[in-house]
Amino acid sequence: MFLVGGVMNIFTVHPSTEIKSIADLVAYAKANPGKLPAAIGAVGSSNHLTPVWFASIAGVDMLWVPFKGAGDAITALLGGQVLMFVDNEPSILPQIKSGKARPLAVTGARRSAYLPEVPTMQELGYKGFVVEPWYGFMAPAGTPRAVVERLNTGFNAAIRNPRLAKRLEEAGLRLIGGAPERLGEQIRSESERWAKVVKANNIKVE
Repeated sequence: MFLVGGVMNIFTVHPSTEIKSIADLVAYAKANPGKLPAAIGAVGSSNHLTPVWFASIAGVDMLWVPFKGAGDAITALLGGQVLMFVDNEPSILPQIKSGKARPLAVTGARRSAYLPEVPTMQELGYKGFVVEPWYGFMAPAGTPRAVVERLNTGFNAAIRNPRLAKRLEEAGLRLIGGAPERLGEQIRSESERWAKVVKANNIKVE
């Protein structure tokens, strides 16, 4: 019904490692196949599928360590129990700013306004590697079109409010908005892309 906007993911490592770039990460993973402990915040989430997709493209094998959520994964990263974690910018940014996590690359179409020195995956040669987890509002099936359009109009007006827009953008959200169909297009596009990653890597919910 309404696509609010999206954030980007950030590849991070524990600052104690010698890994300072995506190239370093690939080199380390290839030199130590199946031994680089990488956190998974939640099975099926963007912080699971994003690094798995990357590993398949880069041709590396990592030691995936699943957690119940991003909070637990971040705790493990800060404690050095895992060396790598890919998480949403709003969630991991405070740890980066405090020096407790080292950023290697962002998955946005453009660089982060908060980490302008960190390259995008596309800049590093991974063409098409853009991952921007999104947020939206949905209505129950069968909701009258007039109601959907009225709500959609209200949400669009809300994100154009300068004060609200500023708060959302400060939280790392890239505002999108648009017609109700825009959310449906987003769902179809994302479903098709991630279905291929899930199938290619034989990912299953245990």
